Order: sequence, then structure tokens, then C-alpha cells
Amino acid sequence: MSKIDKSGVPVDDSYAKEAILAATRSTVVRSTPVTDAFAALARPKRLAMLATPLLFLYTLPWLSTQGYERVRPFPIISTIGNDFPTLLTGTVIPYILIALGLNVVVGQAGLLDLGYVGFYATGAYTMGVLTSMHAHWDGILWLAATFLSVAVAMGFGVLLGGPTLRLRGDYLAIVTLGFGEIIRIVAKNTAWLGDARGISDIKSMPSFLWFEISVLEPRWLWTIGLTVVFAVVFLLSLLEHSRVGRAWTAIREDEDAAELMGVPTFTFKLWAFAIGAAVGGLGGVFFTTRNNAIYDFNFDIQKSILFIAAVVLGGLGNRYGAILGAFLVVWLPEKMRDVAPGYLKDHFKFWEEFDKMRYLMFGLVLMFMMIFRPQGLLPRRVKARRERGDDGAVSENSARVLAASDRHLNLGIASLFVPFLGGFTAYKAWALKRGLAKADEPEPGNNKIARFAGVLGLLLSVGLAWMLLRPMFDAEEEVFIDDTEVVDTTIAAGPLVTPETTLVATAPDAADAAAAGA
Repeated sequence: MSKIDKSGVPVDDSYAKEAILAATRSTVVRSTPVTDAFAALARPKRLAMLATPLLFLYTLPWLSTQGYERVRPFPIISTIGNDFPTLLTGTVIPYILIALGLNVVVGQAGLLDLGYVGFYATGAYTMGVLTSMHAHWDGILWLAATFLSVAVAMGFGVLLGGPTLRLRGDYLAIVTLGFGEIIRIVAKNTAWLGDARGISDIKSMPSFLWFEISVLEPRWLWTIGLTVVFAVVFLLSLLEHSRVGRAWTAIREDEDAAELMGVPTFTFKLWAFAIGAAVGGLGGVFFTTRNNAIYDFNFDIQKSILFIAAVVLGGLGNRYGAILGAFLVVWLPEKMRDVAPGYLKDHFKFWEEFDKMRYLMFGLVLMFMMIFRPQGLLPRRVKARRERGDDGAVSENSARVLAASDRHLNLGIASLFVPFLGGFTAYKAWALKRGLAKADEPEPGNNKIARFAGVLGLLLSVGLAWMLLRPMFDAEEEVFIDDTEVVDTTIAAGPLVTPETTLVATAPDAADAAAAGA
């Protein structure tokens, strides 16, 4: 039955209407995002929170190499089958820059580009031509070659985008895939670009002040590359919050609606291609700087697939997700070299061959990731909140809860500097979170930051303690000889003496004795 209001219009008061309204009503997630809470902190607290993680990142190549007596590399992160500083500078930095550039094209503008490796190759080959193949720019000219390589890559982005950005979806993907293969095939069959022999003896970044940069000393290049990554992230964040970034978001969500609202979609898509190509070309510059040689197989189609995998794994549209995805794509296959324990490798042939299966295991990790978390490790915040049904409303906490969360935040900041205080901080913050969940109250953002800082401080403390204390329990004594060589001798069994070493040691003496007798 329907009621009649004062104007004589029937009013539907049925249960069906209430059920429909309840089903369509958005669910309010009553919590403050961590990023908003972090941005609301006072500047000294923000700087204190960033100091320890930044110091750890900048010193990572030094923490992950064994060059000092009685010190082990930092656990979990360092790799055994590959030199970790070389991996960081020669692969991680270029992949991070490429993922950031591709995130602009695919994640922010919504353009499926499968030939992004072409821009990577353009920057690398331009740098090789200017510093080795047909010119020998060094010193200040090396810096000029860097800017020119980025400009050439941007120009190729405009040349590709001009005739192809009228296409959409799969058609655009096929065209860009062809572009990446064309660049590689042209470089392979053109003598002016080194053809199949590639380009070698490419000039490295010039050393200056106390920064000694060479093939044998790549660690300072990580410091410079990480600074460049932070600068690119800062510029892209400014771009995202500008008119250009909002236009990219509109194009990604619905290109037709954006065009009807007056957005010049072709122009902004061309901007996305040009900026993404410039960042990708910068990644190619860092690749040539570290490796000092490039070949056509460095830019095959598999690289484009890995670049896409890095962006999707991290989270489309999230810059920090792209950085995390690029690091995992490079680091996981190398880390899987030493997953199997040495005991199993010595006694079972299957585990001895396990290292060759690491890419299979990496593929399985990606497959399960796409099944159970298709939005990526760090999805876009707006999309993640929308999927949870969040309408943006945030409930206020009581003064007592806010005061407790502020105390936990101060403990979290202190735990980044005081060893093993992070465990106590994380326990207190988790206890407050559980209490608020039982009372159906929102968790303050400061308490979330305190939980994160506590766990981070605890992990750093455990890692540094492992580096310092683990050698005391080993049966090896490390003798530090010079900057590049460490000789291990077993204390329990004495020096290792074999018939071969005895022969090598006595042969010169025998020769000298024979010569003296003669």
C-alpha cells in the first residue's frame, strides 16, 4: 500500500524501495588515508620520518657488499648470484626510470603502449653515438649529450604519437609494438649505429669531487641515479596535480566524455607520449652510462613486456607503485638464485638445477599476483577507495584516542633512531587499532604512521644486528686485504692446502734450484 502526501501524490513506502536504497548507498570507510595524515604532520616530524629511510636507500650498495672485516651484507635484500651494486646501478635505476615514464602513458593517460622499449633504445643509442661511435664527448660535453639524448627520445615520442594517437586500445598497442621492433631492427642492420656488433667504449659519467665513478666502482652512480629518480618523481607529481594531469585522468576514465567537455584529447595524449618518451630516454642514458656498451638484443620485445609487468605489478597510475614494481621485476629473478639451501643443492640434483627455473617461478608469482590482487601492490588511492565503496567521509576520534595516537607517532619517529624500540611501538599501535576495531571507531592516521614506522625501525634494527653479530657465529675468519679482495680461511681445519696449490707453490723454487745447479 502507498500513502498519500499532503499534495495528493502517492508515496511509495514499500520494503523494496528501502532495500534498493540500502544496496545502492555507499559504504563509508571511516579512516584517514596515511598520505593525508603524513602531509598534515609538522615539517620537523616529516623530515625525521624521512631521514632514516633515505639514509638506508642511499647507503644500500655499501650495506650490501662484503668489504669490511667482521661484517656481513644486509640480509634478505642483497643477492648472492649477482653483484648487488652492479645490479642496482646497471638495471634497477634504468628500469625505475622507464617504469615512471611508462606509468605516465599507460597509468595516467590510459594509452596501451607495448613498444616503449623503442624510446629506451633511442636514448641509449643517441648517447652511444655522441660519446663513442661518431663523437667522443666527455666531461661537460657528456652532460650535454645526456640532455640531447633525452630531447631526441622526446622527439621520437612526438613523431610516433602524431600519426598513431588517433587509434585506441588494441590498435594503438599493435602500432607501438611495431615501433619498438623497428627501432631494434634498424639499429641491428645499420652500420652507422654499430649494426649487430653494437657500440662499445661508451663514455661513463665523469668523476667529480669525491665521487669516483667507474666500471669497478658503481656505488656512487647509485647515489646520483637515486637523486635523479626523486627529481623525476617530484616533477611528475607536480604534473599530475596540474591541468595536464587532470586532463590525463579524464582521458583515462572516458575519452569521449572528456572530449565532449572540451578537453583537447589529442594534444594531451601527445603530451603524455612526449613526456613518457623523455623519461624512458633518460633510463637508456643511465643504462649506457653503467654498462659502457649496448647491443640490439638489449632492446628486444621481452623488455617491453617486463616494463608493462613492472607498472601493472606495482599499480597502474601510482608512481611509487611503478618504482616498487620495477625493483621487484629486476630483483626477484636474481634473488631466486639463492632461494634453495646449499644442503639441498649438494644432495639433490633437482635443487641444483633450481636456479635455471627462477624465471618460471617469477612468472608464477606474477600470475598469482594478477589473480588475487589485479589492482597491483600499490593501487591508485582514488580507485582503491572507490572499490571499497568509500564516499570520502571521515569520522572524528575522541580527544583521548587522538592523544594516544600522537604518543605512538612520537614513539614511531624515535624507533627509527633508537634500536629495537620499533617492536614496542608496533605493539602499542596494533593494540590501539584492535581496541578501536572492537568499538567500531576509526583509526587515526597518526596511529597508522606509527605502526608503519615501528615495523620499519624493527626491520632495520634486526638487519643491522645481523650484519654485525652473524660473523661471530661463523667458522670463518675474514682477512681484509684491499678494497676488492677478501680471502677466507677456515679456523677449525686450518689453511686449505691441496696438491694443486702445493705444486704451484713449489714449482718456482724447483726451477730456481735447477737454474742454480746448472
